[in-house]
Amino acid sequence: MIGLTIGLLTSAHFLGDYFLQKALQKVLKKWEIRYTKSGWQLWGHCLTYLVFFIPIFWFLRLNWAWLFWLFLGHALVDVEIKNFKFKRSYSGNYFQRLLKLDTALFLDQGLHFLFLVPLFFQVISKW
Repeated sequence: MIGLTIGLLTSAHFLGDYFLQKALQKVLKKWEIRYTKSGWQLWGHCLTYLVFFIPIFWFLRLNWAWLFWLFLGHALVDVEIKNFKFKRSYSGNYFQRLLKLDTALFLDQGLHFLFLVPLFFQVISKW
């Protein structure tokens, strides 16, 4: 059950953070709105991020308050990583810029998974 839980929560994270984000970008581009992931777009991204978690929460009978935890955690990480990535990634040569962007991506995903860890422990404590 632990492996299933990790797989479900990880899948929900990647589907919500990438699949829906790309879909949202396409819609905004069609409406000629620049996607900046700030202000209302950040909050919208964080809400759509939760879409894939809802059936998993129901299936695993997780406390629904954890959705709020994921929402806030996702917003905090995205705001901070955006500031890190865009303020520091465009100086130096190509390889230095690439390393900084990879570092930002690794840091982004690592911090997002830290917010999933309490959910893993909640599921483990039930079994």
